[in-house]
Amino acid sequence: MAGILDASRKRLVFFGGDAGLPKNCNSSPDPVGELWTYDLACGTFSQHDDAGPSPRARGAAAYDAAGDRMWMFGGRFREGSSGAYTLFDDVWSLDLATLVFTPFTAVGAGPEARGNPVVVFDDTAGELIVFGGNTSTSGLTFVPQNDLWALSLATGTWRTIAPVGAPPSERLFHTGAIDPATRTLYIYGGGGENAFQGPFYGDLWKVDLATGAWTELHDGKGAAPDARIWSTLAFDGARGRLVLFGGHDDGAVGNNNDTWAFELTAGTWTEITPAETVNTPSNGFCDFPADFTLPNLAAPDRRSAQLAGFSAADGTFAIFGGKSDCGLIDDVWSFDAKTDVWTKGIDATVGEACLRKDFPEQCTSLCL
Repeated sequence: MAGILDASRKRLVFFGGDAGLPKNCNSSPDPVGELWTYDLACGTFSQHDDAGPSPRARGAAAYDAAGDRMWMFGGRFREGSSGAYTLFDDVWSLDLATLVFTPFTAVGAGPEARGNPVVVFDDTAGELIVFGGNTSTSGLTFVPQNDLWALSLATGTWRTIAPVGAPPSERLFHTGAIDPATRTLYIYGGGGENAFQGPFYGDLWKVDLATGAWTELHDGKGAAPDARIWSTLAFDGARGRLVLFGGHDDGAVGNNNDTWAFELTAGTWTEITPAETVNTPSNGFCDFPADFTLPNLAAPDRRSAQLAGFSAADGTFAIFGGKSDCGLIDDVWSFDAKTDVWTKGIDATVGEACLRKDFPEQCTSLCL
């Protein structure tokens, strides 16, 4: 799903996504075209008129605070479980006051249609920024990209931001965040052509959007998060750091629920919430014992591909849903960057590990 945290109204806003429940741990795509909000204070979901983009998954969204809008780009759609995907290169804006979608007509050539890009909004330049993603229409192969594009809202034109120095390798399933004051885009992790199974990437990069100059901040080795896909990154300017949560690694655990901070001045990673580790190995493919990991109940359940948004005003990092070892999960959690504490906003009704439920003694497997 593509969405943001609407900081002024303290709500998550999101569109689309994939509602297909995995079968035997394999995906079963079912792209949707619904617009939802979640009120962080009231703890309630609301569905809204979805007269906007067509159904899609793996698109991306960016928050335009000054314009009071959510911008969306890209994604993919397929009817049924086989055949080629339709990829999108359209741009939409959502008025956050009225929750009305408007298509944005760009002039001239822009980025190739794709899924899984990183999209942010450059407030200073008034530009929508797109980096990387997958341009393959096949569900069996990936064609990752590492191009960087900017769409001017004033002129309606796309432009490429040519790299100064070596950029990150081509990738999809990566995550990113922007420092609006310095116009710096941060990119973390993801995968390349082998993003189905790994190895995944654990490198962290930054690019100066004014000059196109790329710098690798960390190679992912040593004291750092395990390399991963489908994680979420936030820029916490008040504390001079980046905050990373969750994602899927190519190790024994797979989905993660660890939280990390990258201190920008020191150039080092610090673990805030520890990762769960294997307690009892799996019995085989898609067959996990109840105590596969021992749950850290002070953090969300292990997951990847979650919706996430950050409010710089109060340091709130909110997440919804994602893919867990038990399918699709639908809970909401908030991370307070001032105290580094997670708080549950709403319980999961599906997708949660059995040992997290009220009667863990009844669990016979990870998901039951």
